[in-house]
This record gives sequence, structure tokens and C-alpha cells, in this order.
Amino acid sequence: MLSMNIVYYYNVHLKYAPVKAFLTKYAIKSTDTVKVKEKKIKVLAFIDQAIQFIREHKGKPIPPIAKTIRGYSFHELRIKEGDQLIRILYFAYHQEQLVLLNAFEKPELYLKGAKKKIEREIQKILELTDLYYQDFITNPKHYAEYY
Repeated sequence: MLSMNIVYYYNVHLKYAPVKAFLTKYAIKSTDTVKVKEKKIKVLAFIDQAIQFIREHKGKPIPPIAKTIRGYSFHELRIKEGDQLIRILYFAYHQEQLVLLNAFEKPELYLKGAKKKIEREIQKILELTDLYYQDFITNPKHYAEYY
């Protein structure tokens, strides 16, 4: 049984991979305290573990780790980190590649009056991710290797 190759969608016009860019916030910096470094390593390890789980299941969204997003051709990988919920949007391309399209953070608890604003922002992210999906389907070589 062949394993799926994990790749980042790469936008050639913007010259970056959205998920890879999102993950840079967890890059270790020389100015980070030991506690901050440990937290970043823990988050990255948890994200990788969730991605590997989805890969082992051929990209199928298996709750509670992943779910299908109604109205879209991609799924949502769900990762909890403190009081933030990390979302990585992905899909399986011809059962050969697990394509990581986009990522964002969503607060677990909404401040009063902020729910509608956050939902609108998430809708914009989903619409942008759908454009990334369409671009990848049209140009399946637009990716960067996952490592």
C-alpha cells in the first residue's frame, strides 16, 4: 500500500504556501524563553501528528480530528491549542497527495458581539481557500513539499 504524499499548496502569484506561512508563527526564535520554545514544539508536534493521522486514513475526515465543510470540496483539520482552535484546510488529490491548502486560528470563546464578525472572517477564508483549491486542481504542480 502506497502512502499519500503530503504537500503544501503553493500560490505562484503570491509566491508562498499559505499553510507553511501560517506555521512560521511557531518557528523557534533565539529570543524565545524555554517555556515558549517548549510550547511551540508541542503545538508543531501535535499539528504534525494530526496531519499524519489524516494521511494514514487517505485524507478522509474522521471526527473529531477532521470534518467535512458543507458546500466545499475540502475538509477541516481541527487542532486545539490552549484557548485557540487551529484549523488547517485540506483535501486528498487522486488518493496520491494530501494537499494542505490554508490555515487559520479561531478563538474557542467569542467576546460578546464578536461572533458575527468572526464568522464573516471565516467565510472569507473559506472562499479564498476555495480559490486555492480551484487553482491546485487546474495546476496540480503548484505545491511545496511537506517536511
